[in-house]
Amino acid sequence: MTKRVWLVVAAIVVVVALAVAAIVISRHGSESEEEASAPSPVATAVPEAPTTITSVTPTTAAPTTSTTVNAALNPSRGSDSKPVTFRSPKRCATGNEPSGTLPGPAPRGSKQWVTVGHLSGSCDLSSASFSLKAVDTRLAWRSDATNFNAFVLNSKTGLDATAGYADADCQAPCSEAQALVLEAGTYVLRVQADGGPWEVAVQEYR
Repeated sequence: MTKRVWLVVAAIVVVVALAVAAIVISRHGSESEEEASAPSPVATAVPEAPTTITSVTPTTAAPTTSTTVNAALNPSRGSDSKPVTFRSPKRCATGNEPSGTLPGPAPRGSKQWVTVGHLSGSCDLSSASFSLKAVDTRLAWRSDATNFNAFVLNSKTGLDATAGYADADCQAPCSEAQALVLEAGTYVLRVQADGGPWEVAVQEYR
């Protein structure tokens, strides 16, 4: 009788244990399904702030001129340029006006081209000295000479600084202007020419 009681009790314990295990497994499976079915969080894109482009208004500058640096700094100014053999300036008659015209003042706002150095003739000449302020500078010339060479010379370094290369040259009638890049200082114009009248001017835009 005692053995049967213990067997019954043991059977009841086993049944209860299985029931508890079944309940735990059932609850765990439900929680896993809920987690799997829960929607994943979606990242929200943040719009970028619009880019603002600011335009820059250029300041007033001299009108465009064909540009070259001073021949003393750039001996290879032109493929046809060759060193000039310097001659002593000589007196000569002014002669007729050369053909062509020098460019106008081209005013813009309160500025315009102003002549600071000038020379004209029909043979070799040198000008009086003049000052440059290292602002926009150009050399303008017209010539009917068969051989025309013009130099803008620093009064301190003179012809030696040019290596014989002119700032302007032509071997036929011509009329032209070009920009110069020069330091502030005192300068003179020197021209070597044959065979016709010519005129040359150094101008600053101010």
